[in-house]
Amino acid sequence: MKNYKTWEVIGALAENNNLKFKDSQGRELFSKYGAAMCTYGNNNNSKSLINLDEIWTLEQQPVDFMTAMKAYGGEQSTISCEFSSRHIYKWNSEGLKNENGNPLNACEILKGKWFIEEDKENV
Repeated sequence: MKNYKTWEVIGALAENNNLKFKDSQGRELFSKYGAAMCTYGNNNNSKSLINLDEIWTLEQQPVDFMTAMKAYGGEQSTISCEFSSRHIYKWNSEGLKNENGNPLNACEILKGKWFIEEDKENV
């Protein structure tokens, strides 16, 4: 039997809601009412739903300042800092500035939560 990755199973269920898959723990994943349903437990009586048309976003994890700077890559990437509010930083002719034209400050560098922003074109 061929094994399928989760993303392959979800894609297959989106195209054909008559399919059913099982994992090594005996859980079944199938489509019902436009959603993927996962059943598990004794007699498969416990259920959870996964909507097939759900929009998902990546929950970003903060990184330290140096990691953000290394990943930044100059004009190729965008980073943001959350301190008192969240600001997005990009390079301009005067260096690294946020969307308001302000430079980095010491509090953001030392105490801020830094994030490497996703490139929306490559997601």
